Amino acid sequence: MPQRARLTLGAVVGAVGRVPLVQPSREATSAARAAAQSKAAEGSSSVMAALSRAVEATSSEGVAFGGLCCGIQVGSFARPVLDYSAVSVRLDAVAGSGSLAGALTPAPLPGGKAAVATRPLTCVLTASAAQQLIGPLRLRADVRMPAHAAAGALRSLMVPEGREGAQSAAVQGVEVTYGLDVSLPAVLGAARVVGWYNPATQEALAELRFLES
Repeated sequence: MPQRARLTLGAVVGAVGRVPLVQPSREATSAARAAAQSKAAEGSSSVMAALSRAVEATSSEGVAFGGLCCGIQVGSFARPVLDYSAVSVRLDAVAGSGSLAGALTPAPLPGGKAAVATRPLTCVLTASAAQQLIGPLRLRADVRMPAHAAAGALRSLMVPEGREGAQSAAVQGVEVTYGLDVSLPAVLGAARVVGWYNPATQEALAELRFLES
C-alpha cells in the first residue's frame, strides 16, 4: 500500500533580556574592563574570560531569536524495513551579541560562538535526513552551516570550479554529523536513544531524547 507524504511547517520567534537588579558604579566597571584587558595582554585567557563574564553580568542585555523549519516525511514504520524517510531544513537566527547570544547559538559550529560575540546577526542553516533501516532503528545525518556558507555553496553551483576561489570558500564552517537512533518501546516511542559521530572533531556521544519525531 503506497504511503502518503506529509509536509510540516513550523516557526518560532522570541526575545530574551537581562537587567541586573543592582547597577555597579562606573568606576568599578571601568576597573574590571581595564583588568580584563591587562590579563589579555599577559596571555591569561582563563582569567580574562572570567573577568569578561563578570563585566557582562553588570550590564543590561537583550537578544531576539527566531527559527523557520520545513520538513517532509514518507512512511510511518508500518513495515519492518525501509518504511520511513524524512528530510527537513531549518533556519535559526539570533540578533544580538554577548553571552546571551552565545547561549542561544544553535548547534556547535566551528568558531560559531566566537562569531556570535562580535556579529549583531547570526544565521545557521541545518539540513537533516533520516531513514528507517529495520524495525525502530533509523540512520540520521545532519549538515549545519552558517547562512553565508550556504550562500557560498549556492554560488559555487553557478560559478565554474576554480573561478575566484568559489569552490573552496563554499565549504568553510560546514559541520556534518552521522548517527543512529532507536525508539524505546516501553514509552510508546516518546523517547529515543540517539548516538551520533562528528568526523570533523572525531567526537561521539549517546543521549536520550524525549518527544522528538
